[in-house]
Amino acid sequence: MASDIPLEQVLQMRNQGLTNDQIIQNLQRYGYPLNLINNAINQADIKEGITTTQYQMGMDSPPPLSAVPMQQAQPQRQQRPGQASPPAFGSGHDTEVGVEEEERIHEVAEAIIEEKWSSLIENVSKILEWKDTAESRLTKMEQSIEDLRHNFDKLHEGVLGRLGEYDTTMKDIGTELKALEKVFQKILPGFVDNVQELSRITERMRGTGTKKQ
Repeated sequence: MASDIPLEQVLQMRNQGLTNDQIIQNLQRYGYPLNLINNAINQADIKEGITTTQYQMGMDSPPPLSAVPMQQAQPQRQQRPGQASPPAFGSGHDTEVGVEEEERIHEVAEAIIEEKWSSLIENVSKILEWKDTAESRLTKMEQSIEDLRHNFDKLHEGVLGRLGEYDTTMKDIGTELKALEKVFQKILPGFVDNVQELSRITERMRGTGTKKQ
């Protein structure tokens, strides 16, 4: 499978009048992957756009790329002994275009990451705000429960105090009743005797008055 970008093949096929779909089908038959084919088509669009701009600025119409030999398309340089051969035509431009595409990809990726990060920060802020609100409500509920428990303890103490007072009062009343019962036990026989004596005196006085008449 070919691993180089087939830019020259795309340009040649376009000069022959082939469409992008036909170019993709032909290059796939030669073993080129789809990503390299699309990259070559994008670079061809950029290169053709530059050529069209130069032509509109008053330059002579450039000959078809297929008609220009590779040796004539690049300047002749005398190679010194031991010096490496210069890069092929179009390699520098291809590299520049690849760098530009990589930069655009990085920009798009950074924009997407920044958008997702902003959304994440917003969601985290909402969660923190909800957490603070929940903690505040929980604190108020705990304080209300504590106040209610304190009031219940006071009420319980008051009820117990009242019951204690009532029990003491009842004990005192019971003691007084017992003392009064003892007093009545002592007084009641003499009181009964006095009543009986008073009754006898009354009867005698009534008898005496009847005889006088």
